[in-house]
Amino acid sequence: MTESLIKKFENYCQLYEIAKQRNNDPEIESIKSDIWSFLKNLYGKKDIFLAERILKQNVQKPKLNQLYFIVEFLRAGGNVSVKELILLFQICNYFKNDNVIFEDSIPMFFINEIYDIIHHGDCLEGGGEITGKEYFNLTMTLLDEKFHHLIGGNDKVFSYDGCIYFIMMSNGWFEERESEFILIWDKIQFHLDNYGREHHLSEYWIESYENFVKKHGI
Repeated sequence: MTESLIKKFENYCQLYEIAKQRNNDPEIESIKSDIWSFLKNLYGKKDIFLAERILKQNVQKPKLNQLYFIVEFLRAGGNVSVKELILLFQICNYFKNDNVIFEDSIPMFFINEIYDIIHHGDCLEGGGEITGKEYFNLTMTLLDEKFHHLIGGNDKVFSYDGCIYFIMMSNGWFEERESEFILIWDKIQFHLDNYGREHHLSEYWIESYENFVKKHGI
């Protein structure tokens, strides 16, 4: 059953890619609708491991259209497993080392959806040190100055601001991780200034830093 469903999903994504190449908007929207209907019918049937199998197939050489749909399927469905989260991070590691992250909207959309999944679920805690470290590494990457030009979006990449928004709400998580917090604190200064030091999300980080200093006597 799983194999036939994966094949059907792959065929849908191929049709979607062809429609995009033709710039055929009605066809694109029709196929998107078919894909979402197909995926929605799978909610509550996650024992078939469809998402996990598709993610495994995309770790070495990601297929952007498949990832676009499957990560949204995971976000909307909730209850992402630790195995799925680790695979999501592994795909992010591919994007971090490839210029496609600056050339196509899907990689950053994919990463933003992962932050959304983490923020609204408990899968990060369930993965222990492995997922915690991956989350830290991804966050450090996105806070690097080479991404600053993506603030506000451009004609190719639009989801960077969403990633930063979720990072700005992650102060509580990093405050409990001593060696990571101080590194994140240094990197996030640019965004605290960009948001404004009086913005409530900036204030949360400043408060966390003050608590961190008191706790560790820095």
